[in-house]
Amino acid sequence: MTEDLSTRILIQIRDEIVKTNERLDATRLELSERLDATRLELSERLDATNQRLDRHEQILVQLVRGQDRHEQAIAKLIGEVQSLGTRFDNFLTGPHRQSHEEIQEQLVTLQVRVDRIEQRFGAGG
Repeated sequence: MTEDLSTRILIQIRDEIVKTNERLDATRLELSERLDATRLELSERLDATNQRLDRHEQILVQLVRGQDRHEQAIAKLIGEVQSLGTRFDNFLTGPHRQSHEEIQEQLVTLQVRVDRIEQRFGAGG
């Protein structure tokens, strides 16, 4: 009888171990499938993200190229403005300087005369 009881206990233990192994196998399979699905989803998302990053990188490269062209154009414009400024300064301080000073003096004289006339006849009247 002890042998029978020991045998039954061992059989129950074995059966429980078999059931536990079956549950573990089922859990392992389910987790493996979920992990594969997660890997696939992450891979797809990563691919989509990489595509978006590639598009953004292309846009940034185009912007940098455009910025280089703008910088070159601005540098050229600055050079031309400086050249015009120099030419204007030379014009004002060159042989025409006296003419400009005379015109400026005449303008001041005219302004004084206009102010006197306005005082005599009233401003705006």
